[in-house]
Amino acid sequence: QNENKKTEEKQNAEEASKALSDGIVVMDTLAKQVEEARALNNEMQKAANILKSNTEEVRGITGIIHDLLYPDEFDNIPADILEAATIRGSRIHESIQKLDDDFENDGTPEVQYYMELCMANGWKYERSEYNVSDFENISSNIDKVFRISDDEFALADLKTYSAIDDKKLMKAKFQLSVYKYLFELTNPGAKVK
Repeated sequence: QNENKKTEEKQNAEEASKALSDGIVVMDTLAKQVEEARALNNEMQKAANILKSNTEEVRGITGIIHDLLYPDEFDNIPADILEAATIRGSRIHESIQKLDDDFENDGTPEVQYYMELCMANGWKYERSEYNVSDFENISSNIDKVFRISDDEFALADLKTYSAIDDKKLMKAKFQLSVYKYLFELTNPGAKVK
């Protein structure tokens, strides 16, 4: 009976060892696939950046939307107020980026709101300033890309308006819908929710 028990323990140990070995092989395979996907993504990013630098006509979607739909949006705003708003917006973007990169929460209301928004939606930070393109005329950086699942993503464009009205909301929705199209074009198989 002791010999049967020893034989059974040996078989169990061998099975556990094989399962562990199989698990390591699966993990190695997955790690290689992730590495290959990242390399492909980096190559696509480089191609988009080359396109952007080699084509005079390539423009960002924000500028296109502004020029076509809202060319007079800032006409009656004094230059010093526009400059102050630009500085404020840059600071907020930097604060949020520090949170994403270094887990540094500076305590600002904007960072707190961003954290709450991410948690409420289950968004996991993936990348900032992610370049997408139609490989012809448009090349834009998406402020934030969040991973929802292996092939599902959420996109965000950080807005730092003092107040949002219907016009600004429509502009943001249009911008994000174009980003969605370009993101899925740039990343075949990816879906934006």
